[in-house]
Amino acid sequence: AIKMLINRLNSLLFSSIILLFSCEKDQHSKSIAKYPLEIISVDVSNKQSLLISDIYDSIRLVKLNGNPSYQTDEIHKIIVYADRIYIQCNQEILMYDSDGNANWKLSKFGEGPGEYSSLSDFLIDTVSHTIEIYSSMRKIVRYDLTDGSLVDEKRISLDGYSFDKLDSDTYVIYSGSAIYNEDSNYKLNYFSWEKGKIVNGFIPISKREASFMHFSDLTNFSRHENSLSFLYAFNDTIYSLSKGDILPRIFIDFGKSKLPYGMLHARYKDVMDFFSQCKASNYAFRLTGFFEANNLIISAFHHGSSFNHLYYNKLTNEVKVVDRIIYDAIFNGLEEKASFENLPKGVYGNETYIVIQTYDFIDKIETLIKNKIILPKKYKKHILDIYHNTKMHDDPILLIGKLKKEQTVNLYQ
Repeated sequence: AIKMLINRLNSLLFSSIILLFSCEKDQHSKSIAKYPLEIISVDVSNKQSLLISDIYDSIRLVKLNGNPSYQTDEIHKIIVYADRIYIQCNQEILMYDSDGNANWKLSKFGEGPGEYSSLSDFLIDTVSHTIEIYSSMRKIVRYDLTDGSLVDEKRISLDGYSFDKLDSDTYVIYSGSAIYNEDSNYKLNYFSWEKGKIVNGFIPISKREASFMHFSDLTNFSRHENSLSFLYAFNDTIYSLSKGDILPRIFIDFGKSKLPYGMLHARYKDVMDFFSQCKASNYAFRLTGFFEANNLIISAFHHGSSFNHLYYNKLTNEVKVVDRIIYDAIFNGLEEKASFENLPKGVYGNETYIVIQTYDFIDKIETLIKNKIILPKKYKKHILDIYHNTKMHDDPILLIGKLKKEQTVNLYQ
């Protein structure tokens, strides 16, 4: 009871601190003060390996099979909807069925009506049955989800990195620390489709930040059930978004290992100078990604020059900092460092989607063969079938893991 009281007092304290820096109106501050803030305490010195069998009930590998026109490059984002897998890469949206067969792609590169000169982000509106893209060249375009035909488009006076949708009219757009936008000087902007303009802004951008704080994040917006969360680089707070508000929801507390305030408010030549100094330190910084399932929250962060995954059990409040992944369930004990590459690119329902490049997959299997390690019987045929039908430069393979039920997820041995 005492621990719960202390956590509650800490939550209120952090809420009060955050509202001083994040709010622009008194009534907004009052609403935040009443909002319960969850604190996730992270001990960066306690790094462990993660057995994938501890979090997954089952795993399946799906090889993406496309013709040459579907050749994928770096995969930026995955959305799963109605047994279809939508993948953003190469300035295109590629659609596959659940077995990895290419069915359809959205490729409208250009500067005319219904076209885009850059593809920053995309979403799927399940109500209007549209696939929508955000171009950093100040444009949102809506296409029919069935055939990719143009539904509507609208110019916006805002460059940015990513976006999402609160309702049929309101978009939320993350513009980073750019100060050259005409109608906004905020990192997070609410754009009304009907009014055709920005109707609200949160988190002011300083001129000092504009000289070096430029990062494209793995995710800025994360949707779970009916809630939309927001996270941006070099900030330890995850926010909950609503039609007219931005409310702190989760605070990631790195304790004494947190990057000092002074480093975030010093002056740097450019973004590379800033980032190199952060990596040369022994501090924790830059949360990367925020994925939420029924039982787990998955994220990642830098600790000096190392990259670590972060797992949080929502029911037991257990936290695990992961520096190595052990593929015991599927590759019979092969392990690798936690990295940006083996972090999920999407979490939907109770499944995570991780991208494995074909050269990496082939290397894993040939390492097992060389060391005469037998594949797990449950997956042996499945894995070898893919191996024998995969060439070095084929499209990637998706590792789709079904998370265990809430009461059985085990973050600790």
